[in-house]
Amino acid sequence: MSAINVMRLPKSLSLGELLDVLQQWPGLTVAAASANKQITSLLIDLTPVQTQNDLWQLHEKAQSSGVQAILTVDLNGHAVSVARALQLPVLSLQPGASQSEIHTILHQLGDVDSRSDSPIFTEELALERVATIADRAVELLGGHILVEDEEFRVLAYSQIMGDIDEARKQAILHRQLPSVYQHIFNSQGVQASLLSGVDVIQTEAVPEHGLGPRLVISIRRNQRLVGTIWFARDTPYDSRDIEELQKTADQLSVNIVEALRARRDERIRHDDALYNLLYGVSIPEASNTLETSTINFRRPAHVITIKPIRFDGDRALSIETSGLRVLAEITSRSAHADVLTAMTQEVLYLVHFGCADGGSCEGLASLLLAQQLATSLGRINVQAAIVVGKHAADHTSLKESRLSADRVVNVLSTEQRTTTLTVGQAWAELTIDFFLGNAVNAPDFLPTQLQTHITRDSEQDRELFRTVKTALDYWTNLAYAADVLEVHQNTIRYRLKKFQQVYGIDLQTPKSRLALWMVFEKCYT
Repeated sequence: MSAINVMRLPKSLSLGELLDVLQQWPGLTVAAASANKQITSLLIDLTPVQTQNDLWQLHEKAQSSGVQAILTVDLNGHAVSVARALQLPVLSLQPGASQSEIHTILHQLGDVDSRSDSPIFTEELALERVATIADRAVELLGGHILVEDEEFRVLAYSQIMGDIDEARKQAILHRQLPSVYQHIFNSQGVQASLLSGVDVIQTEAVPEHGLGPRLVISIRRNQRLVGTIWFARDTPYDSRDIEELQKTADQLSVNIVEALRARRDERIRHDDALYNLLYGVSIPEASNTLETSTINFRRPAHVITIKPIRFDGDRALSIETSGLRVLAEITSRSAHADVLTAMTQEVLYLVHFGCADGGSCEGLASLLLAQQLATSLGRINVQAAIVVGKHAADHTSLKESRLSADRVVNVLSTEQRTTTLTVGQAWAELTIDFFLGNAVNAPDFLPTQLQTHITRDSEQDRELFRTVKTALDYWTNLAYAADVLEVHQNTIRYRLKKFQQVYGIDLQTPKSRLALWMVFEKCYT
């Protein structure tokens, strides 16, 4: 067992600054009720946290030690939900990090301590420095440079050497590439490739949209994508251009991290608030935090759960959840879709506000968005289980939508099945699996209206359900079913048609008939 160690930092850090320092370790996650605290000391325990009780005990030790944060390893899903309710932030690494490595990295902060209060590291001046570095590069290479952040939003741009195309003009005017151009580059797999670890990309020209070819260079800090250089020039590119632009990317990385630090702290607060809504925790407090969001989060929505699935011998480019998140947000912006995102180490949640106000819906707009994301992932051979959850009438019912999607994704993941569907579309296959496990209650992924009416158990419902159940019992002999029910065959046909219209279940599909028969046999006899 690793010894518990209290470490005092060489200087005070915000939570976002501490995350930047530790970002070199894969699988870094954070759970925090607040990102506002300054951190001067850490409690470090590299023993894996296996239970919620382990985390409570660690938190008590941290509070008694007077530290402002906890650093541990291998925080599992159940412990994460507890961690977000604790007073102290909890950071978790994947197993393998040593205390000596962590101490070495954190003590290096002392080398730059004298610069921590310098105005050069305010956001505005850091962005000015980004523009200056870009200007120096185009003085040497010609052309024009746009610098974007990790979410592909424009941070700065160089002085213009020669003509620039329409896409470049629009990106500068709107501080973001318009959706039509985002879609073009997304269709070429540019953003997905960058997020998967590709460092140099030459895009294809699209003359009909006034787009010339570009050199796209990743900007990374501790192997994490923090931004991109988009370089355009009338003359052809060569290896010297790539070499100079990669040097420029190295110079830009530290300034971009400093420029976006305040934004990252705000993002952490929003992430934690949305996570709490998805798990039904501290809803009033979470709602207050999200009031500053540009999206009205109180509208009807569907939660889309996305889990990448890898197969043995798979040669697909790997993509971390953070990269998947950026790709999902780019895809959503190009589709003019309002979304909020949250993530764990293995799963990305997309809350899509694509429903009409009032009533329920089957999530077809959300399914379309999910299919577009699957296409974006497919361009880099990344396969995933993507499921659209139940309709959530407002932000207080997001938990139920997430749970419905999670249950389907877990089944698909266990069986290594990559597909994109709604919970409603998955109901028949998963209901069969559910009942083959000898369950006795109707599963949560039944079509919503059918589940409600089974629970309601009215006289009118009983008559209709008995007719359908009997028809399923004698599906190839409707005349015999009519004798059993003592009604005319046309009455049975009418009731079956009515059932399909009311509940949206296609009785011509064998799996639907089998699943429905199981529901009535086990839950309604």
